[in-house]
This record gives sequence, structure tokens and C-alpha cells, in this order.
Amino acid sequence: MTEIQSNSIDTSSCDEFEDVEEQRTLKDEDVLKELRLLRGQVILKDEDVLEELRLLRGQVDDMRIRSEKQERIIARLDPRNGLRKLQSIRNTEEFCNFKLDEDTYSLMMTSKVRSGAWLISLFTSLVFQLGLAGLIGIQFFFSTCGGDLKCDSPFDVPLTNDIYTTIAQLITIILVLATQSDVLSALQTLIILRFRSDVAWDEMIGETGNRSFNMWFMRIFVPNMLKIIQGVAVLFASFLIIVQSSEIIELLKDFTSLLVISEADNIIFYLADMGFLGEHLAMRTAQVKNARMEIRTNNDDENKSCLQRCNVFSARPFLFIVMCSLIVGGWWYVVHGQCSGQFLRNRHENCDEEKSLTYLQLTQFKNGNCDDIFNNALCDWDGGDCTP
Repeated sequence: MTEIQSNSIDTSSCDEFEDVEEQRTLKDEDVLKELRLLRGQVILKDEDVLEELRLLRGQVDDMRIRSEKQERIIARLDPRNGLRKLQSIRNTEEFCNFKLDEDTYSLMMTSKVRSGAWLISLFTSLVFQLGLAGLIGIQFFFSTCGGDLKCDSPFDVPLTNDIYTTIAQLITIILVLATQSDVLSALQTLIILRFRSDVAWDEMIGETGNRSFNMWFMRIFVPNMLKIIQGVAVLFASFLIIVQSSEIIELLKDFTSLLVISEADNIIFYLADMGFLGEHLAMRTAQVKNARMEIRTNNDDENKSCLQRCNVFSARPFLFIVMCSLIVGGWWYVVHGQCSGQFLRNRHENCDEEKSLTYLQLTQFKNGNCDDIFNNALCDWDGGDCTP
């Protein structure tokens, strides 16, 4: 009898122990649910704070614009005092907002050296952009005029070209200048975030207080120099493809492939921002997108240099004009040599010795058809289109 009672007591105690364990499990699950809810609330609160900051920044900009409009109205109503007050406001501090570009070079700037984000950005620059552009340059060197670069026409361009391809080249140049802004933005970033005691470049890259030269060199100078080199390489490769083209379809194909190479840094940044490359890189892209700096220019401070007192953004149109002049000028030199027959005479000296051929006649040279005007030994039998 006693054994039966003891067994019943043991089974009841086991049941109670199991009930306690179930209650603990339920409590643990409730705690986990509460933690998830709290985490979601914290994330939502952070997003709300960021949204409020954006709204406040927009309100401040609106207030600044309104105050400027009010001062102009005062200047109109009271010319003496109003103009003085308006002039005093213009002479005080002016502000310009500066943001980083959304690309992998900005990821290098806001990430620690040799970190995952920094190495991925460096790999994108060296392999996908500089590497492919370098291979194009090597192929150009060995395929141009037998590798000795001594050509009858610069960059071994076609001796003549038709009007349709020439117009397509001009349109492609406009597209290149409209899409390739890496060189200009990198130079502007180096000017704004220069290594000076009065420039808050450390706050811009998330390293407040760490203002060593090594930090500035590795996090600001190196990424932007890589961006400049990549931009120049892509521009030069684009120029070569444009001036060497003799067919519109091939021109557009080559231009599209170069466009993909030049946009590789933006594509990788977009993938990281969408979370495809991990949560850590997504957080880094958010830091790049939220990084801003107000540039102050004080016209009354005579101790500041001219570069500080002037608006650094005004240098960008000047650099753009220089870049346009170089590319369009080089293209125009090639087109002039083709249209005037100078390149043809350099290759075949006696083909058009009297310079009597018109532009339309020149476009028939080596066009795939045997033309009587060039069907002679002096013109190399129409560049090979005719048989001796």
C-alpha cells in the first residue's frame, strides 16, 4: 500500500515539474516575443527620428529661403536701410550642403581600412573598372599599327568616314560627357575635404576626432584618386572607341559595354544598399547616404584664403568645360583629317596628290565596294576592295 502511495506521489511530482517547465517555456517565449516587439519599436523609433531630422532640415531650408525673400521685400520698400541690411546678410556666412556620391568609393571613405566594405570597394575599382579599362588599353597598344604606334592617322582611326557615322560619333560624345561625372565629383570632393584644420572631414567619414594625415590619406585621398584614374581611363577608352568606329551599330555596342564598366561602382553600391551583400554593408550605405556637411563661406574674413572664400562648387563647371574641350577638340581633329583627305594622303601619298577629291568621294574609299575612282595602284586598289 505504501509503495503504491509513494508511486502516486512520484508521478504527481513529475507532473508538477513538467507543468513548471511548460510555464517556464511559455514565459521564455513571451519574453522573446516582447524582445522582438521592443526591437521593432526601437527600429521604428530610429526611423521616426531620422524622418523628423529630415523634416527639420527641410523646415530650416524653407525658413532660410523665406528670410531671404523678406529681406528683398524690405530692400524694395526701404531702399536705404533695406539695402544695407541685405548687403550685411550677404556678407555674413553663406551655406552650401555637400553630400557624398552613392558609389563604392564613398563606401571606402566611410569604412575602416582593410574592413569588408573597404576591401569590396577596392576590389570593384581595381578589377571591374581599372582592370577592364587596362585590358582595353593593352589590346589597343598591340593592335594599333602593329604595336609601334606609328600610324598614318592618330590612334589608327579610319582614313575616311561617312556622314552618318560622324553624326553618331557626335551624339555618343554628348552621351559620354553627360554620364561620366566621376572625375569632376572626385576633384570636387578632394577640394572640399582637403587636409586642413578648419575642415570637418573627420566628421564626414564618421571618425570624429581622428584627424591624422594617415587617416585622411587612406580614407579620402586614395579613394578619390582611384575614382579620378578610373574616370580618366574610361573617358580615354570611350574616346578611342568613338573615333575608331566605322559602323554605328558597333559604336553603340562598344559604348554600352564601357557604360556598364563605368557604372560598376554604382551597381555594387545599389546591391549593398538593397541588402544583397549583407546587413553590415547595408548599414554602411545608409551612413554614406546620410553623410552631409555644410560649407561656410565668409566674405568678410580677410584672413581666409581665396579658395575658402569662393564657392568651391563653381570649379565644377570650369572643369567640365575643360573636359568637353579636350574630347570634342580631339574628335574634331580626327573628323577634319578624314574629311579633308589628309589621313588618306598620309597612307597613300599619290592617291589624291592634287587634293581634287570631294568629301563624298573620299567616303567611298574602302567602303566594301570597288569604286572606279580608287581602282588603281596609287590608291592600293580602293584599300583592298578591288582586285589588281
